[in-house]
Amino acid sequence: MKYVVDIPRVLEEKVREIIAKGEFRDVNHFVNVAVENQLNAEQTAWSKQLPSSAPDPEPGAMLDKFLASPTFEGQASIKTTREATDEEVLEKILWGQYYRFLPVKFSLRLLANQTGDFPRLVVFKDIASNAAEDFGNGLRKLDLASGNKSGEKISVSFPDHSDKSRRRFSEQYIGFVRSSDHKSSGMLLQLRFARVFDDNQIERIGLTESGRRFAALENPLLDGRQTSPIFSPAEIDFLIKHICEKLPQEARHMGVILDNLLNGGKGRNDLNLSLEGFYRTFQPLDRVWTKDMINLMRAGAMSRMWELGMIEKVRAGLLVTYKATSLGESYRPQLLGARSH
Repeated sequence: MKYVVDIPRVLEEKVREIIAKGEFRDVNHFVNVAVENQLNAEQTAWSKQLPSSAPDPEPGAMLDKFLASPTFEGQASIKTTREATDEEVLEKILWGQYYRFLPVKFSLRLLANQTGDFPRLVVFKDIASNAAEDFGNGLRKLDLASGNKSGEKISVSFPDHSDKSRRRFSEQYIGFVRSSDHKSSGMLLQLRFARVFDDNQIERIGLTESGRRFAALENPLLDGRQTSPIFSPAEIDFLIKHICEKLPQEARHMGVILDNLLNGGKGRNDLNLSLEGFYRTFQPLDRVWTKDMINLMRAGAMSRMWELGMIEKVRAGLLVTYKATSLGESYRPQLLGARSH
């Protein structure tokens, strides 16, 4: 089918400049790609529409609300699915590259605000990664305005403007089901806040009851325009109890780290050495974890615990040591006492 399109001269000049760079064969190719991109954008348009770009926040201010907490009436209408069993989930402790819980909260809010039937996994991952990029842009501006240092930035784990970054976000923080053994991987799925299931050979994703409840809790960042703390006491308490019940080995992972920090500040190397024995339980029989792998797992856990306010960092020049906070100490017995059911 042929259409005659009237393109303003100023746009025509820009199009021809792009074509001259070799990115498109000709005007016809450019228009076809533009139409396909727009159709894809419309197909995956967010049901709870987010701004296309984050507003420039003034120092100390927070972004406008991106994601609303479901109202009481709205919660009642949210469809849920059963939780995955232990046999359906790949990992027993959270992977070292799952650095923060905030991307999980973000994704849950987005999933809770989807309308209609359970969304297709591939569509929701596209929606979530694009939305997370927009949200992350605003968080990075806040980090810059607040002077947050590396490792303490609230934008950690939110994707930037690249396919690789968006793919990493969707695989790590939402997840996938392996075709080889049908086990789920990814933080949202591993925490049992959502489950992926087959519906007539279509993979769909739905909130579990615990995911619905956690999504509904008010969050200082998403709801209160506050950059600190990142999570409310109610959210932290919910997370700790949930992890103790659903991921008891991850709970003990956190408890062992807190145990190691009781006698004062410790550095990364000391903590890596003291955690080798704990990690040995999770290593494949034919492969011993390297020092880099142990460091990755320890660093990921401590990043998540810092986000919850359970540990703090002490800097002395280039030297960084860690110690447990009073909040972390208060949860230590509960975490260490978690038992598999």
